[in-house]
This record gives sequence, C-alpha cells and structure tokens, in this order.
Amino acid sequence: MLLDGMNKIDASNFLLILETISFKGLSQPSNKLIVDFFNEAISKIDPDRYQQELESVGFAGMLPITYEDDKVKISLTLFPKVKAKRANHRGQLVHIHL
Repeated sequence: MLLDGMNKIDASNFLLILETISFKGLSQPSNKLIVDFFNEAISKIDPDRYQQELESVGFAGMLPITYEDDKVKISLTLFPKVKAKRANHRGQLVHIHL
C-alpha cells in the first residue's frame, strides 16, 4: 500500500531509488503526507544541476531525501532521467536499490 502511494510522487525528471524504509509500528503511515513531502522536496531540485553534481561527486556522494514521522522513515536518492525522457509520468517511479 505504501509503495503504491509512493508511485504518485511527481518525479517526472528523476527515477527514485528507495534506499531505506523503516516502519516504527504496525499502523499505516499517511501516503498523502509522504507524497506531499517528496513532491515539495523534488520540485525544488534542478535536474541539470543535480546531474552535474552527481557527475562531480559520484552516486555515493549524493545525499538522500528523507521523510520521517512517528510511523515510518523513508530515504530516497534521485537519479536524473535523460532529457528526452523528462516530464514523462508513465511507468513505475519507485525503483528499489538493494
């Protein structure tokens, strides 16, 4: 259910890499709060600048975007889409990094 909700994140310029997800109890976290948080955070990121920083420091040097409340902690890292694929909302947006 949570991952289904996370597919509603507007990350049209990025692929989302789910780094960590930790549940703190048995209750279901609010998809709306999580989606709103990530939408706001991602909307502030310029994909071209992010790409330049990624090329400069490498993937391991990129800080994740982390949402945390009393029910869950979620950390995502972004991976910029190629320019031809940006603004394409089709397909699964959450990709799990193992």
